[in-house]
Amino acid sequence: MCGSRIGRSRQYERLLTIARGRGTEAYLMVVLGGDAGLRLGEIIALERRDVDLAARRFTVQRSDWLGHVTVPKGGRRSRSWPATRTCRQHSATCT
Repeated sequence: MCGSRIGRSRQYERLLTIARGRGTEAYLMVVLGGDAGLRLGEIIALERRDVDLAARRFTVQRSDWLGHVTVPKGGRRSRSWPATRTCRQHSATCT
């Protein structure tokens, strides 16, 4: 998870810059993958109700792969973790 490390890699910073130029949704997807560690299917299946900005937490409850929605990888029903500062800032713009 890039957001929990001290300093980010240049490649990740470059990816953030490119995604920012593509729009808010692209940028948020990169932040969720890079800072929060979500997999692509988890990002696609994420719903507004899975983001609790007041509690500063994200909950992954489902994954979407080619239109097939199922439990996240590993078979766990859900997982929850504190949102990084970057995730909180940018998820608020998409609510």
